[in-house]
Amino acid sequence: MRYYLIIDSNTKTIEFIQEAFSALSEYSCAGINSSFSLELNNSLKCNPELILINFDAISANPFKTIKQINKIFGIPPKYIVLTSCYKKAFKAYKKGAVDVVDKWETPKEIERAISRYHSANFPTKLYCIHYYYKYRYLHLDDILFLKADNYTTDFILKDGTILHGYKTLKNTHHQLPHNFQRIHRSYVINSYYVKRIDYGKKEIILHYSEQVLKFSKTYTNNIETVKRILADPENPLFGQKSIHLLP
Repeated sequence: MRYYLIIDSNTKTIEFIQEAFSALSEYSCAGINSSFSLELNNSLKCNPELILINFDAISANPFKTIKQINKIFGIPPKYIVLTSCYKKAFKAYKKGAVDVVDKWETPKEIERAISRYHSANFPTKLYCIHYYYKYRYLHLDDILFLKADNYTTDFILKDGTILHGYKTLKNTHHQLPHNFQRIHRSYVINSYYVKRIDYGKKEIILHYSEQVLKFSKTYTNNIETVKRILADPENPLFGQKSIHLLP
């Protein structure tokens, strides 16, 4: 799932934005607020990749707000700016906004901006584990599986490294792309690295690891999804290694 955040106090504009995103099923709204604060950040369960910010409807300095946001998030989000002020629009582009909408009386311009973003930007291949202002970056293809550890999550990598994350497995899973599938209340696997599936014993073995992972009856349907993902042309192991399915 991909997440966006709305910083705006204009209810009409907010409705236009949400309506534009309704046609894109892979996006979900992380939150809506008239300003950004540490309290808002702490309430976000998922970090947004895109922020739509209405410069004309927030009281704080919008550029200071963006600077604060970029410092807080390990992977800075991208921005679509709404403003009728030419100077603010020009400065927003200079600061790296992916798009600026200067007319939003109708939803068409907002729809076009979101559509342009969706066409030009793909999900990041990075995941950031952060604790306060400390950041550790992981390439998604290096992650084999995730394991719940009470209210936190362990990341098990291809080279055997185990890293500790500070979110629950559920919240962490929501931040990851579709090839990460939950197979048990305690496990989320990178489907690309499945080596062996044993339906009789309800077990999965991954490449680069000899650890046997159990899948539960609750997540049996996800195993079918895992098998479909294995044939994805984007699979880094596609055509290189065989997959074994046992009845």
